[in-house]
Parts: sequence; structure tokens; C-alpha cells
Amino acid sequence: MKLKEKKENNRINVGTIINRPNGITLIALVITIIVLIILAGVAINLTLGENGILTKAKQAKQKSEEAEAREKLEIVLLNANIEKKDNKNYNSNDFLTSFIEKENMTVNGNEVTVNGYIYLIDREKLEIINSKENNIVLAEEVFFTPENSNWNVKNVKEALDYLYNN
Repeated sequence: MKLKEKKENNRINVGTIINRPNGITLIALVITIIVLIILAGVAINLTLGENGILTKAKQAKQKSEEAEAREKLEIVLLNANIEKKDNKNYNSNDFLTSFIEKENMTVNGNEVTVNGYIYLIDREKLEIINSKENNIVLAEEVFFTPENSNWNVKNVKEALDYLYNN
């Protein structure tokens, strides 16, 4: 008898197979699509957003190019400084200009342009004073002659703030 009972337990109920749902439900499909859309939005934001990977890569590239330009100018200034110590007939204007122009840099007074970056240099000390991209205004860069005698400290500060911020 036990053998017959086991066979009956091993039988497959045909009704359960026919009524058993196949595939996924519409609700499960909608939830899956919503989750995928959210994940895609997050991934796109991380890649293309304001602080995304591509933006950070562009910023890193720009910083690297600026550092390379600054280093190139520093090497020229160091070489000029070495030549200055060796050469007693040193003329800072002509000598430095020729040194800089050999490296395909352009000189305009105390401003040297290297790969599009502008640096202020001290011709006597042969060092970089400032880079124009730092948004730091030096006292030597500000020229102000008031046409109106009613100018006071407050008016000058407002004018400089306006010029600096615009």
C-alpha cells in the first residue's frame, strides 16, 4: 500500500499546470522599467552633470595645461637666471625677450603669454608674479585717474568692485 500512495503523491496535477501563470505580470514590468529609468537618470547625471565625470575631466585637463604652461615659463626664467649669473653684460629686457621668444612665447611688457595663459613676470628677479587667470588684481595693474573731484574712498571702492566683477 505504501507503494501506491507514493505513486499517487508523485502524480502531477494537470489543473495546476494549466492555471499556473506564465511570464511576468504587467505591474512587475512597469516597476522594472521605472527602476531602469531611475538608474539611467542617475548614470547620465554622474557622467554629464555639473559635477560629472566629463566636467571634472575637462577641469583637470585645463589645470594640467595651465600647470604645463607655467612650468614651461618657470624653466625659461630659471635658464635666464643661470645665464644672468654667467653673463656680466646682462640686459634684462633684451636678454629675457630673446629667451622667451625662442620658446614660442609672446611678450608684452611684463606679460608673457604661454599657450594662451597670461603671466606677469618680474624682469629683474626673473620670477612669475601672478597669473591673470587667478582673478587677483595687483596694485600695479590698477590705473585710476578721477575726472571728477567729488570722488571719495567709497566711490572708488564701488568703481573697482564694478570693474573687477564685470
